[in-house]
Formats: sequence, C-alpha cells, structure tokens
Amino acid sequence: MESTNEIQIRFLDGTLLITGLTEDIALRIPFLVYDKRVSAFRAEAIHYRELVELFVNEKVVYTDNAKEY
Repeated sequence: MESTNEIQIRFLDGTLLITGLTEDIALRIPFLVYDKRVSAFRAEAIHYRELVELFVNEKVVYTDNAKEY
C-alpha cells in the first residue's frame, strides 16, 4: 500500500480531511467518505488513531497536521 503522493491528514471543521490519497488506498478504508466540495476524503475524528495505525502498518508516507488536536 505504498504511495508516492503527498498524503496529508488535517483536522478541519470537526472531521479529518485527508488530501493526496489515491483511490486504491481509500477504497480499503471503510470509514472514509469522498467530499467533492474539497476534492478530498473525510473521516469522523474518532477514526484518527485507526487511520494513523493503518498508514504506519502499511508503510504509507504521510504528513500528520492533525496530531496537535
């Protein structure tokens, strides 16, 4: 599940906003929803830990701008 895209996790308006995520990775994460208004995926903030653990376990390179929250 490695990716060369610059994946970023941000906390925005009560949800996680995940940009740079390819569809092949996103389809494997059941709690993600595509938000066409911002052309990115969103998840409820409750899934933060699960998302980060998945990225770490699958060696997905990402930038975490949500960890301060």
